[in-house]
Amino acid sequence: MSSFAGQPCPEAQETTMSDRLLRQPLLDDDPGIESVTRPGLRALVAAIEQATTERYARLAEAMARRGEAATAAALRELLAHQREHQAALLHLGACADGAATPAASPAPELPTSLHQHWDEAGRSALLTPYRVFALAVESARRNFSFYSYLSARAPDPGTQAEIDALAAEELRHAAALRRLRRRAWHAERRPVRLPDLTVGSRRALDEVLAQHESVIARQLGALADRLRRLGDAQSAALLQETGRPGAAPHPSAAPPAPTSVPIPADEDHVVRGHDPIAAGGEDARSLLATWAGGDAAEPAPADATPGQLLVRAQKPLEAFSETLEAILRTSEGALFERAAAAMDDVTARLARLAQQTERRLKQEAEPEKASP
Repeated sequence: MSSFAGQPCPEAQETTMSDRLLRQPLLDDDPGIESVTRPGLRALVAAIEQATTERYARLAEAMARRGEAATAAALRELLAHQREHQAALLHLGACADGAATPAASPAPELPTSLHQHWDEAGRSALLTPYRVFALAVESARRNFSFYSYLSARAPDPGTQAEIDALAAEELRHAAALRRLRRRAWHAERRPVRLPDLTVGSRRALDEVLAQHESVIARQLGALADRLRRLGDAQSAALLQETGRPGAAPHPSAAPPAPTSVPIPADEDHVVRGHDPIAAGGEDARSLLATWAGGDAAEPAPADATPGQLLVRAQKPLEAFSETLEAILRTSEGALFERAAAAMDDVTARLARLAQQTERRLKQEAEPEKASP
């Protein structure tokens, strides 16, 4: 965590921003701020930190409701770090003026680049502790880039020195978060991300599709059985249907027709990136088997609710979509079209499943309004 209690104000030369990071901007849009006063800066910092604190608290509660205990715990730990970081930034303001100065002017609308990377992640069933801390590191780096942007437009040396101190605190905060990210990485039991994947033939792509569809059918079938035992026949029927490719037709979707003919090991057409497997020394099939399997070896808790079981059902479908994204980034022509059709299909299946999941979770959050 950031350390600030009882510490002297940082000197200007200690808050000089890293030239290396300045050459790596993370802002996707121009904030459109030509200059910022000190009161405006305080209001802006307060708005950024308050929004971050509220986001972490809200996500922790949502993950707990969804039955994602490990991810909820990671978010609560992140929230504790965030609150101390927020206090450290207030300490910097007190250093600048000799006393804490409340935000005296309304903050402008926050740049979407500071939070958009969290928007989709918060809805994902694959938001693991590692991904939580990785997103938090990215947030700190984006904040650093934002303060770099403001520093270049500071109206006077005093304001610039304060902005540079804020940027330096973001770097210290990012370093603490990277330690949490590294710890979570070692604790993960499956890959935390996929590299770009290249398929060299229609047969190789069919094998990848079949591998995922087999996992999806097996996991969703087992979850459907549990839902039936809990009396949720509607959700069980949806899972049985969702476990089959083409269950949710899309105008451009052509359900894959996987082949059962394996590809010889010495003709491995699935490679990491654009390089042959032999060059990287890692078998892409082993990587994909682990990725597709996901949490298959870990059954859902015995006391899981229907909503929590539906959250779990999204995991193999989301893993499939990420595999397809990794393939689409390197594919062309007919292979691209086939992978894109599979993506359309799995996206439509996920959408139907997500709607039912939200309905059940909402009912479970309000038991008196729940219906069987």
